[in-house]
Amino acid sequence: MFGFYPSIFPFLETSFVKFLEKYSKDLTEEFLLPEILQTGIKDKKCQISVLSSSSSWMGVTYKEDVPNIKNKLNELIKNKEYPEDLWNLHS
Repeated sequence: MFGFYPSIFPFLETSFVKFLEKYSKDLTEEFLLPEILQTGIKDKKCQISVLSSSSSWMGVTYKEDVPNIKNKLNELIKNKEYPEDLWNLHS
């Protein structure tokens, strides 16, 4: 999970414009944040801090991931680890 301060967005915007200039005709290319941030760190355009957590990671890449994620989130709500009204996922 990434959390950003607003100061990162000019760098990301500039990087995205360059990405579009290079790949605008290739719809298979992806603007991958880990790669962009690595470049920013290398070029001293940004810095990041890593925060640790004992929580489990849940990824949503495909629509098929959604039911599993909803189940996990609902369990966290049931266990009072997440608030009950979290995005109204009970439906």
